Amino acid sequence: MLRPQRKAAPMKQPSVEAIRERYGFLDDGAGQVHDAIHKIDAVLTGPMMDALVKSPISEYYQRTSWEHLMDAYGKFLNSVHVALDLCHVQYHRELREAEAIEEIEIEKGEKA
Repeated sequence: MLRPQRKAAPMKQPSVEAIRERYGFLDDGAGQVHDAIHKIDAVLTGPMMDALVKSPISEYYQRTSWEHLMDAYGKFLNSVHVALDLCHVQYHRELREAEAIEEIEIEKGEKA
């Protein structure tokens, strides 16, 4: 038996300040994430490569391990960049909407 659907109450548009606060990590955290990625990159291309090359395992295993490691690293790096890009896009979209709504409210207040 189907129940009648309730209409959801319209969501209140968050303020510009609330949106900036919610996405504040993009300003603070995004730089830290990029720094961490560069540090990981330095480790993977530096000492880790030396350790793999100098280890007593076979040449095939070295090559295969390195390829898997770099493949995993590439996927990780790509997913982090995509996630940050999506967050930036959503942040700017929500910010534009909130700013437009605030402008309309200010204009209504001036006309009244």
